[in-house]
Amino acid sequence: MLHIEQTEDLYFQLFCEKKNYPGYCSYSDKQLKDMFSHQFLRVCSYPDKDHLYTLLQEAPCILGTEFTHVKLPSTMWLGPRVTDTLSQKGYLLDLDLVYAIQTSELSLNEVRDETPDDKKKAMKDAWSVMYEYDAFHHGAFFARSKLQRKQPYYLNETILLFACYENGKPVGSTELFWSREHKTAKLEELSVLDDYQGRGFGSSLVKKAIREAGKLGISTVYLVTSQSDGAQYFYEKLGFSKVKESLTIHNF
Repeated sequence: MLHIEQTEDLYFQLFCEKKNYPGYCSYSDKQLKDMFSHQFLRVCSYPDKDHLYTLLQEAPCILGTEFTHVKLPSTMWLGPRVTDTLSQKGYLLDLDLVYAIQTSELSLNEVRDETPDDKKKAMKDAWSVMYEYDAFHHGAFFARSKLQRKQPYYLNETILLFACYENGKPVGSTELFWSREHKTAKLEELSVLDDYQGRGFGSSLVKKAIREAGKLGISTVYLVTSQSDGAQYFYEKLGFSKVKESLTIHNF
């Protein structure tokens, strides 16, 4: 778990300014304020309920956002009275789920691979899918801003991109951030265009990313999803195991 936590911290520090405070730290992406996952407080100790309520109220000011996003330690759980109070105050509670797999565990014999030999073309194909997916779900301005924010890390291969195809048309993409030091990689931004979902493209992308991670000497690939997304069953079918869960509190 330590290498996963260290890799996760490295990933967010690509985009976010990290500040340490007594009992918690903040991550804030000043260039992409609308990116919810890039703005949060991570609680490191165990605040009492009054301190927690105060921290939740102050979170938007600390982050410079209009929303609250606070992640609690994996070993910290809230009693029903506290969760009821938070709900009454308008906060939403969810579980962040960390899933991991060893690169040696997954059978890759059925990888659907139409990736062109030209790496630059494959990268541009992945960009086009990411933009189309985000523009449809979150609007064109956000899609363009997010792509511009991440593009330098794609170009220098700090983050690797993968695309999948249907008869030569790019229909899905995902990314892989990897740490050679920790031999750990993070799978992120799995996107399949709506008309092509449920047809095995997501599984193909995940397998391709894990296969490439293994070639790079990576031993562990992990991802973070939320309980509310309901995607955990998809990853479990691919052989991932849950290694951590923790509460997150937010509102909009």
